[in-house]
Formats: sequence, structure tokens, C-alpha cells
Amino acid sequence: MLDLAFAVLLLAGSIGAVLAMLFLREGATPEQPPPFRLGAGVALLHGAIGAAGLVLLVIAISEGAIQPSVGLGGFPAIAAWLFGLALLAGLVLLAVSAGDAEATPRGRRAILIAIHAFLAISGLVVLLALVGLG
Repeated sequence: MLDLAFAVLLLAGSIGAVLAMLFLREGATPEQPPPFRLGAGVALLHGAIGAAGLVLLVIAISEGAIQPSVGLGGFPAIAAWLFGLALLAGLVLLAVSAGDAEATPRGRRAILIAIHAFLAISGLVVLLALVGLG
């Protein structure tokens, strides 16, 4: 179950990386538009996949499927908390950008994306250590 949760969260992270790169490229050169624009549907798909991965992780933790080796005892809870906080940051980003994304200052969205990404990547690193060493 832990491997499935890791795979689902890795998929969500991959989609999030593409979304972040497109966001960064969006304002790089005003005269050259991005090659394609992904809508809010892809961002919602990213969030749904991430939330499903978090649910799978919590189920794996609650069923006792994770038996970490020495030194990794707190890693499952740390990973779950980091992904939960990343989900919360993503929901805040969605609320701030809802409606007219152009009305929201680009800098504010960039900061929220950076916080969301930092929490999610940290959770993936902790979960990778748990999967790889546990």
C-alpha cells in the first residue's frame, strides 16, 4: 500500500512540476506566448491525484502496513503532515486564484506555488527515504 501511495504522489508531483514550469514560462517573454495553456482542469486533476495519494498514505499508516526500520519511526507521520500541509497550501492557492487569475498579483501566486512545492517535495523526499530504507 505504501508503494502505491508513493507512486500516486509521484504522479501528482510530476503533473505539478509541469504546471509550475508552465507558470514560470508564462511571464518570461511577453511577446512570445507559451506553447500551450493548461486550464484549471489539469490543476484540479493534480490536486485530486495528490489528495488520493495522501488518503492512500494515511490508510497505509493506520493499517500498520508500514514497519519502518530503526531511525525511521517518525517518517510516516512526517510525510503525512507535509503532504497535508501541501494540500492545504494548494487549496489556498486555488482560493486565491479562483475566478479571475489575472486579478491576483503574479508574485502572490508565485509565493504560494513555491510554498506548496516546497512542502510536497519535502514530503516526497521523506517518503522516498521511508520506501527506500524501510
